[in-house]
Amino acid sequence: RRSARFARALEHLAAQRHIDLVEFYDYCGPAYYALAHAGQNGMPPVAIRLHNTVELIAKRVRSALDPDRLLQFGMERTAIAGADLLLAPGERYFRDEIQPLYPEAGKSRMQISEPIHAPVGTLDYNPLANDVAFYGRLSTFKGVDTFIRAALLALEDPAFERWVGRFLVIGPEETVAGGLSVDALRAKIPAEWADRFVFTGRLNHERLFAQLRSAAFACFANRVESF
Repeated sequence: RRSARFARALEHLAAQRHIDLVEFYDYCGPAYYALAHAGQNGMPPVAIRLHNTVELIAKRVRSALDPDRLLQFGMERTAIAGADLLLAPGERYFRDEIQPLYPEAGKSRMQISEPIHAPVGTLDYNPLANDVAFYGRLSTFKGVDTFIRAALLALEDPAFERWVGRFLVIGPEETVAGGLSVDALRAKIPAEWADRFVFTGRLNHERLFAQLRSAAFACFANRVESF
């Protein structure tokens, strides 16, 4: 339904003014219906920015295969095959992750388009910082389960256990593939260490920086990432 709405909105805009190019993301195939009307009623060429498709994520994590997922896989594949331009964050990601899964994604339609890294601020060095932060959605794809297991293993070392403060798990719960609830993650933590783990949920920049001031390390345990 979302893809159909995007297509209808684009058709409405294209009837009012000339559009050189429209960019869609790859996730769940939102460009599907727009591409079905390609070249009609002034519809513009379509570019798809490659990040991580639902199918690519499903390859990396264990999750139930809902029948609706197959529909999303098909919409993603059709959109990638029909797009006029594919915007990849890097050649290696395109070669190692996209092309093996989507052989129809020809290199002739690929253009490297690196993400813009706009700074949101800086942190002053804190020599007393002793927290360890995880940053990402709470899913196995983002490696939160690996982070929790590693933290529990590290806490078995007496010297580390005395030094470390808290394990900050920063990020919202996942709603798609490999999602883990806060309750499910807390259930993995022994009672004697439960107070060492803080689940903050999604934070704005100001609150994020407030938490990171006490962090000595930050961990990104993603199984695969496009940037």
